Amino acid sequence: MTSAPYPQFDRFAIRAALDRSGLKLRDWQRDALIRATAADCPDAALIVAIMGAGKSIVLGLLACAWRGPVVVSTSSVMLVEALRPLIARLSGEPVGAYYTGAKDVQRITVVCLPSLSVYATASTLGSGLLWIADEAHKCERTSVDAFLSAATPARRIGMTATPYRADGGLTLWQHELLRYGIEDAITDSALVPFRVQYATGKGYADLDELVMRWMRATESEGPCVVSAADIADCEAFALRCCDEGLRVAPIHSRNRKTHATALADLQSGTLDAVVHCHMLSEGVDMPFLRRLAIRHARGSRVEYAQEIGRVLRATAGKSYALVYDPWQVTLTHQIQSPVEVAEAIEAQPKAKPAEPPGLCIDPLTGLPIEWADLPAKEKKRIWLASDSVSYVSQCALAYRIQQLVSDTGERGLWRSEPATVAQIGTLRRLGSTVRWVQSQSYRLQGIANEDREYVQALCRAYAAITRDMSRLRRGLASDLLTCVILLLCGRPSKPYFGEPALREHYTRTGAIQALRCRGVDPAPLL
Repeated sequence: MTSAPYPQFDRFAIRAALDRSGLKLRDWQRDALIRATAADCPDAALIVAIMGAGKSIVLGLLACAWRGPVVVSTSSVMLVEALRPLIARLSGEPVGAYYTGAKDVQRITVVCLPSLSVYATASTLGSGLLWIADEAHKCERTSVDAFLSAATPARRIGMTATPYRADGGLTLWQHELLRYGIEDAITDSALVPFRVQYATGKGYADLDELVMRWMRATESEGPCVVSAADIADCEAFALRCCDEGLRVAPIHSRNRKTHATALADLQSGTLDAVVHCHMLSEGVDMPFLRRLAIRHARGSRVEYAQEIGRVLRATAGKSYALVYDPWQVTLTHQIQSPVEVAEAIEAQPKAKPAEPPGLCIDPLTGLPIEWADLPAKEKKRIWLASDSVSYVSQCALAYRIQQLVSDTGERGLWRSEPATVAQIGTLRRLGSTVRWVQSQSYRLQGIANEDREYVQALCRAYAAITRDMSRLRRGLASDLLTCVILLLCGRPSKPYFGEPALREHYTRTGAIQALRCRGVDPAPLL
């Protein structure tokens, strides 16, 4: 498709947006805007800039300057909600968002890639449309094909740090408009170099203990992010950190509502670290991060480079970043300098063969099991227990962070030990309370009608977890006891000095507020 015969961009709008926001452009951003807004700019042009260079500013200014409707696509709901306020700040007008949970259409609308085809059929786009593709390397999908068939944009501009796909080239973008590399970014003080630290000492086989020791030793350096293998691992390590006196919160796909709160707490210093499960690899702007612990070892050189890139973004007072590498993957993949990070990101990888599925983890014991060899009844038990364990772990973590329960003082690997006789006996005695709550339709003092879903989810989690208490771990039993006693019985572990008649009311109200504050979602159990 050829470019429009007349300029569709208003460069005065760019100047007005900069005056409105108070932002100052870097040289590469100014150059990119000049080239992209030129009347002879080719269609399907691609701007390649290393992570942290400030692509979002260029994207937002291009959207402001276009005289017609604008669609900005990006790869996740998190990025939609990150780009939306930035573009609104630059443009001075409302900016829409379109994905499964939002259907707000404005002149400038940020759309999640999977919803792009639905957006095109549900909206009257008209002519003169500008499509700006953030994370342009992820646009080779059927939803984008359907969008292009229905919308026919007048101009397409792509932006990415990785101008390739693992299984082939980028067919939607024919012209590279500009390339801004990592050396340029460090020279311009947009990125900082990093220092790699490895595990030291002898006789330490516990990886988590090594990571926590490093987190304590480097605590004065600033906010930290730690990687995890999966959701269960993410929550388990966060809980263990909290048990060891560290202020840590998990971030994964099941607790999206808590992401903004957790990252704000991390930036302010309320949290020492966040543990993430494949959530902070691309497109997340957190220049305040100063430490990274590579706790989960993955095989992709590109993924490691992107993960390290999260902590390289510059901010005031930040001259370097720390990377803790107990697996020595930076040596294995030769990623020990910013230049090697850029090489890893920009080098097109070979397509990887499909890997066989790994072992399944029994949610009650934490032990690996062969899923294919299990009878149907066992598969059903594990399926029911998985969401229940996740929910109870999130609730217990919320209560500990909000300091509604006192620290047990337990340390080390106690969570993985079998549940004690006392724990199992208490859980059995509490079964009558759970059954009574269910029979009363969750009419508890201090629980409003709209909060019954939390009680209902906890009752179902209790039933699933206590189905076979011979498998219970000590840590999971402790979490379940904490939740049942706090939310259903209304008995806090800390001394209560208020009116005794109102103790249960205030305890349950505080428990619900803690779950809401941390964004604990009971929906999977309802």
